[in-house]
Amino acid sequence: MFNKNFKNVAIHSVCTMGMNISVKIDVAGIEEFNDEQQNRISQHCSQIVEELLRSEKAKDPNVEIQKKQVIQNLLECFSEYISFQEMPNQYSNHPVYLSSPWIKVKTPRGYFVIGWRKRVISIEWENISNPPDARQIFPNEDVTKEKHLIHAWSYDDAKRYIQTVLNNK
Repeated sequence: MFNKNFKNVAIHSVCTMGMNISVKIDVAGIEEFNDEQQNRISQHCSQIVEELLRSEKAKDPNVEIQKKQVIQNLLECFSEYISFQEMPNQYSNHPVYLSSPWIKVKTPRGYFVIGWRKRVISIEWENISNPPDARQIFPNEDVTKEKHLIHAWSYDDAKRYIQTVLNNK
């Protein structure tokens, strides 16, 4: 005979991308869970919600339209390029980022990787000839900067940063 005394172990709800999804895990037959078990069950619950979001987002016909628009906008940040390759979002694989791919862009000087992460555009240029240091060529920009990386708050900023990098030989 099965134990029918279920105990709620985990619940994860999310409201995003116009969807409300909740997953609840109830367990019967085990009275107590230690913290590690509780955390693992909660993680699995969260993963189930994320997978449901991903599958629902994949059905959305607007995703491809949005992806194409994002790619076009990112490419317009370059005055010239040879080719590009679409990449999954390098910031997060969460379903909300399915319509925001990153791209690897080949320019006459080498490769850039560019894409949205939350509210900023990440621009990396390590694989170009004589790559300038962002901290040196953008000393007055109040954004995240690393050796060969800068964040831009807009497409216009991204275009300006890329042009500055390309012109700095």
